[in-house]
Amino acid sequence: MHTIYLTPSLYSHLFNAFFLFLAVVIFVLYFPQVKKMNSYELISISLLTSIAIGIHGISHLGLEKIYNYNPYHLLVSSVTI
Repeated sequence: MHTIYLTPSLYSHLFNAFFLFLAVVIFVLYFPQVKKMNSYELISISLLTSIAIGIHGISHLGLEKIYNYNPYHLLVSSVTI
């Protein structure tokens, strides 16, 4: 087994990805209520989303730099044309 699968940083990254996906699903399910929100609430949601996506991106950077783990490269290299 590759040592990356034994690191807490990978699991925190996966939890972060799961919660981001869950937030998108909830956003889609409750979109009619989201449309009724005032501008301050929409700005707050946008900023929180930006922070969450930024943290997830920084997690990718750490996994790539320290463990040479790049899931995009794994995905592209597995697809043959």
